[in-house]
Amino acid sequence: MAQRGFPLGVRGSRAVDAIGHKADVPSRAREAVSERMDTVKTKVGGTTSRAKDAIAGTTRLEDQRLGPVADRVKDKVQEVTTS
Repeated sequence: MAQRGFPLGVRGSRAVDAIGHKADVPSRAREAVSERMDTVKTKVGGTTSRAKDAIAGTTRLEDQRLGPVADRVKDKVQEVTTS
């Protein structure tokens, strides 16, 4: 007489593992949040790096024309990149 239920062997083990993973909602949520945080950190890091490079390359003429605005922007970029 044939047994009913999960198939035996590797396929059965994979099925049980897949069901267990699907049922473990807290772990899946942590993984999803961690992946999204890594993505955001990477994007923010690239943006701040480009901003630093752009501001570091300002000329004296640009500084004269932009005046205090340029100083505030440089200060803000420095503040963001060090925190």
